[in-house]
Amino acid sequence: MSDIFVSYSRKDEDFAKRLHRELINKSKDIWIDFESIPKGENFLQEIFEGIEKADIFCVIISRHSLMSEICNLEIEHAIKTGKRILPVIREKIEGDVLKIIKGHWTDIEWAGMAKANWDTLKPKQWTFFDNDSLFDSEFEKFIKAMEQDISYVRQHTQLGVRAKVWSEEQERNASWLLFGDEIVYWEKWLVNWDNLPEGKQPDPSPTDLQREYVVISRDAEDKRQLVYQEYLSINDRVNKRISDAEQYKRNTMIWIEEQKAKSEKSYIWIEEQKVELEKRQKNIETEFENNNIWIEEQKTEIEKKHKKVEEQNAEFEKTQKRLEVEYQEIIKSSKRTRYLSRILLYFSSLLLIANILLLIRLIYQIIHFN
Repeated sequence: MSDIFVSYSRKDEDFAKRLHRELINKSKDIWIDFESIPKGENFLQEIFEGIEKADIFCVIISRHSLMSEICNLEIEHAIKTGKRILPVIREKIEGDVLKIIKGHWTDIEWAGMAKANWDTLKPKQWTFFDNDSLFDSEFEKFIKAMEQDISYVRQHTQLGVRAKVWSEEQERNASWLLFGDEIVYWEKWLVNWDNLPEGKQPDPSPTDLQREYVVISRDAEDKRQLVYQEYLSINDRVNKRISDAEQYKRNTMIWIEEQKAKSEKSYIWIEEQKVELEKRQKNIETEFENNNIWIEEQKTEIEKKHKKVEEQNAEFEKTQKRLEVEYQEIIKSSKRTRYLSRILLYFSSLLLIANILLLIRLIYQIIHFN
C-alpha cells in the first residue's frame, strides 16, 4: 500500500515530478506513473489497484487533466471507492479556461462522467499551486491536509482493499470475510464514525461496500457461531458417549480381571480336587487290591474248612456205618443192648445236626464273600 496516488496529465509532468520529489523528501510512499504504463488489458486495472491501495488520491487539476479521459477515469474510480481526494490546483478553473473545458466535454462520449467528477471535486479542500513562488508554503498546507486524520484514512484504505477483494471473488467467497475480533473492531470503527456529529466526521466517509462487507461478515460470523455451538454440543455428546464407552470398557476390564481371578482360583481348586481324586482313586485301588487279597485268603480258608468238613463227613459216615453194625449187634442183644442202641442213635442224631449246622455256616460264608 502507498500513502498517496498522484493523477496528472502528461502535459503537467514537470510539476508532477517536482511534487513527487518533495513528497519523497517527506518520506512518503507514492504511486505515480512516470514510466507510462503500456495500454492494454491490464492498463486500467493496474491504475485502479494503485488507487485502491493508496490512502489518499491526489489529482493535479488543470485544463489538461480535466479534458483527459484517463484522468477522469482515475477520478471516477477514486470517487467510487470512497478515497480521500486532495485536488492540487495547478491552473485555476474559471472564466475562459472553464468554457474551453466545458466546450470540450460537449463533443465526447464520457462528458457525463467528466461533469459528475467536476461536481464532486468542487467542494473539496483545494491546495493552490498555480503560483510557483508560493510552492513551499502551499506544499506545507498540502502535507498538513494529507496527515489530517491519517490513522483513520489508513484504516479506511485497509478495509476498502479487503472489501474490494471480497466483492470481486467468484460468488463472494466467504474465506475473504472478516473473522472474530476483526468484525468487532470494524463494527466499532463504523459506529464511531456514525456517532460523530456532521462536520466532525473524518473524510472520507465509509463506503456502502465497506458497510456491506462488515454486515455480511457479521452475519457469516453469527452463522459460524451457531454452527460452532452446534458442533460443541455434538462434540460434548460424542465426548460423553466416548467417556461412557471408556468407563464401560474400564468396568468390563475390571470384571474380566475379576472373572480371570475367579477362574484362576477355580482352576487351582479343580487342580486340588484332581489331586484329591487321584489320591482317593489310589486309595480305592489299594483298598480294592487289599479286599481282593482278603477275599482270596477267605476263599482259601473256606476251601480248607470245606475239605475239613468233607473229611469229618467221611469220618462221620464211617462212624455211622460202624454204629449201624454195632446197632445190629445191639438189637440182637438184650434190652440193655437196645437201650445202649438208643443212646448211640441219640448221639448220632446230635452229630448229624452238628454237621448240618457246620455245613450251613460254610454255605453262608461262601455266599457272603462272593
